[in-house]
Amino acid sequence: MQYIRLFYILLGNIFYSLLYAQADSVIENKWKISGIADAYFNYNLSNQKQAKLESFLCSYNRKNNVFLNLMQLKAEYNSSRLRAAVAGMLGTYSVDNLAEEPIYLRNISLLNIGYKLIKSKNLWIDLGITPSYIGFEGIVAKDNWCATRSIIADNSPYYQTGIKLNYTSTNNKYQYSFIVMNGWQNMVYHIERGLPSFGHQFVWTINKNLALNSSSFFGYFSTQTRYFHDLFITYQKNKWSFSFAFDAGYQYGIWYGSSVIARYQIIKNIFITARAERYYDSKSNIIVNYSGSMFDVFGTSVNIDYFIWKYFLLRVEYRRFDSPQKLFLDNKNLYTLKQDHFISTSFSFFL
Repeated sequence: MQYIRLFYILLGNIFYSLLYAQADSVIENKWKISGIADAYFNYNLSNQKQAKLESFLCSYNRKNNVFLNLMQLKAEYNSSRLRAAVAGMLGTYSVDNLAEEPIYLRNISLLNIGYKLIKSKNLWIDLGITPSYIGFEGIVAKDNWCATRSIIADNSPYYQTGIKLNYTSTNNKYQYSFIVMNGWQNMVYHIERGLPSFGHQFVWTINKNLALNSSSFFGYFSTQTRYFHDLFITYQKNKWSFSFAFDAGYQYGIWYGSSVIARYQIIKNIFITARAERYYDSKSNIIVNYSGSMFDVFGTSVNIDYFIWKYFLLRVEYRRFDSPQKLFLDNKNLYTLKQDHFISTSFSFFL
């Protein structure tokens, strides 16, 4: 608690100093303000009585009404040697994904500051709450190819809190990061877990079309050691874009997940995207299965995106989950279904 308060005070003082820096100062003011609002409506074709979709989804998971998934206002500062960001948020994403955080932190999505250690090299150290280094998908709708997030995205960190050392090669082909953090998506350090958690990231931009990302996590969760690795590859050329992602981890047992996404640009402002995914967790390492059987789900989806204007995005998606076990609730609140499918419509505004 005390170090969190001290961090807020320090960060606030830095932002104040930057904001009122003199024009002839070495630090030039380079502020950027941005915002997003992302609303959605889900209609469940399998179960109309439950208020939420499946428990393993932490975004776009309400149904039968219009909900706000994420509204975020962000301020960023960037200069040659210093960078910082702060962002606040509202929506069902923050309610569900930050439910275990202290109440005074649940509406913060970013709070960080970074310093370039060597003037002639692209070597940075960043401190605070930052977007996760794990995974292909994030919380901002327009930056994702699919209208909803994959199972592997909703069940791995969307953010991290700690210290990150990052180096990018002069030709921008290689990026290396080492991270010391509070834990598996934890803003507050839990002293009872002992040592902090550690991670790495390696990004290889093979050419202008092809890139590879490797990320890992090692740390403690619920008194147990958790090992995790994420790998994804992206390929984009002309009107086509493809991604392949594979996650694997070990804690009480092995879990793994994967996704394959293909996107095609029909015309300048209309895209169509298809996704196939699978997630397997036999020991409830990540996903607690209330039906009592192991978690094994195969998913598919297809969505159409229409950029109405450069600030507006309309999306419609059909998504389906299938399992060899009875994992899904029926209208009587019983686990009798082996499949679930629904239609999502979302509308995003961004600046």
